[in-house]
Amino acid sequence: LALYSDVPSLQMKAKVPDRTDFVTDADNEAICVSPTGLQGQIDKAVAAAGAGARAFARPSGTEDVVRVYA
Repeated sequence: LALYSDVPSLQMKAKVPDRTDFVTDADNEAICVSPTGLQGQIDKAVAAAGAGARAFARPSGTEDVVRVYA
């Protein structure tokens, strides 16, 4: 019984003019609720990547960047 499977991952950051423009769901930080449409674009990219793919974006707490995890 395997409780954990190591999978490839990538983290990057994208500079943005104002990190407060990016808002995640209060109960699930992996869901972006603002700007409108961003989560839909993330979901499309994940679906195109195939089974087992995952990704989310969240604003940094200290820099004007959005951190992207995939």
